[in-house]
Amino acid sequence: MGRGIMTSRNLFAGAFASALAFAALLGGTTASQAGTINFDDIASFAPVPDGYAGLNWSAIWVHEADFAGYATGVVSSPHVAYVIPGGGSFSTPVGGSTFGLESLFVTAAWRDGMTVTITGYLGGLLKDTFSTTVDTSGPTLINLNWSDIDTVAFDASGGTIHPGFFPNEPATQIVLDDIVVTPLPAALPLFAGGAGVIGFFGWRRKKHAALGLWRCTS
Repeated sequence: MGRGIMTSRNLFAGAFASALAFAALLGGTTASQAGTINFDDIASFAPVPDGYAGLNWSAIWVHEADFAGYATGVVSSPHVAYVIPGGGSFSTPVGGSTFGLESLFVTAAWRDGMTVTITGYLGGLLKDTFSTTVDTSGPTLINLNWSDIDTVAFDASGGTIHPGFFPNEPATQIVLDDIVVTPLPAALPLFAGGAGVIGFFGWRRKKHAALGLWRCTS
């Protein structure tokens, strides 16, 4: 019975599946879907390429975890990233969505007692900033829990060269690993649209039930 008739159950399931599919499609295109960025799947001794993890990168390179702070700063092998002297950043492409920066591991490549400043921007305006002192002995976990930013910038200063290291000055490279970029609800508009469809069918079912018109089939 009911052949050729779309039932309320079918309508509801179809609407819900469509909402999930559209939301997943949109979510898959956002930079915030990067999750943990560990640099282990790209070439070392080269700049982090634009588009990696859905982000644009400036003055941040990839290095083997082989010596000095590049070795002690590794969290996930075999690579780390590092910010070159003078500072660097990563950001969403033009027209991209915002993201959150939950945490990252930071180490000094050459200097002990080096001050690292991390700054978050939205639309070119400063939104968050954090400074800490790091050294070459191992990675420092920095929990930021920032949200709704489109650019993260790094800068370093001070400190003294670790004994036995002989880098070229200014030797303020910042070693980075396991950057956790958190997703924002970029898929919310489509989820809302899907929820609206589902809500409509729910309302329609109640209306028909009240009028004695809703027909269930099996």
